[in-house]
Amino acid sequence: HATGTGKTVTAVEDAKSVGKRTLFIAHTKELITQAKEKFDLLWKDIDTGLFMGDLKEEEAFVVCSSIQSISENLEQFNKDDFKYLIIDEAHHATANSYGKVLDYFEPEFTLGLTATPERNDGENILNIFKNVAHKMDLETSIKNRHAAEIRCIRIKTDVDISDVRINGIKYDSKDLESKLFVPERNKVIVDTYLNYVKDKRTVVFCASVNNAEEIAKLFKANGIEAEAVSGSLKNSKRSKILKDYEEGKIKVLCACDLLNEGWDSPKTEVLFMARQTMSK
Repeated sequence: HATGTGKTVTAVEDAKSVGKRTLFIAHTKELITQAKEKFDLLWKDIDTGLFMGDLKEEEAFVVCSSIQSISENLEQFNKDDFKYLIIDEAHHATANSYGKVLDYFEPEFTLGLTATPERNDGENILNIFKNVAHKMDLETSIKNRHAAEIRCIRIKTDVDISDVRINGIKYDSKDLESKLFVPERNKVIVDTYLNYVKDKRTVVFCASVNNAEEIAKLFKANGIEAEAVSGSLKNSKRSKILKDYEEGKIKVLCACDLLNEGWDSPKTEVLFMARQTMSK
């Protein structure tokens, strides 16, 4: 299902209709806590627990776990403890840690969720998930009014990325940064915001942490409240920035490798694809 079409809700509703003990696995804290919130909201008569970091609520009827925690603690579970298994962002499932978990558990049904099933490293996730249960592309979801219509502005820059290497399922970040980390290009990004979408809640997807920080500085120099967010930030700082953004205290988030998978933010109005991705 395309980004923004409600994969988590689909999974929760399906697990609920089956009504058996469920394990939900994802690879980031944000995805796992969001999933727990959805289970709590949509399947109220069962208890949902978290299994990640120091939190180990393995007795819950629904367990939302990080792939790291579950793969390192398989001995705490019986092979048949869960009848329904959900793998979020299933394009990661060819990794060894997922293989270990999928080989261990014996559920009646396994559901993989992804917006990007096509991988560029030759691995085919259908080897794991066998068949496509349902497909929803962005165009169809817009026609069905599940997703907002997209109004797109394309800004031409003179950057050539033809010799940027591809690393598995994404562009090599160092190569990409060397091409995109150009002061003139950063200025084009900020000028485009000021000219077309000023004061709208915006996320700028950047090539690197360094690139995100530089663009955020340039936004601030032009009087726009902006912050850089990435996986390298401490959890507490990251949470505060995202909260301030949702409350409107920050107008622009310059993101690197953080908000590109499974992040819910209905108040966001504008996305800047300020870096190339392999995603359609």
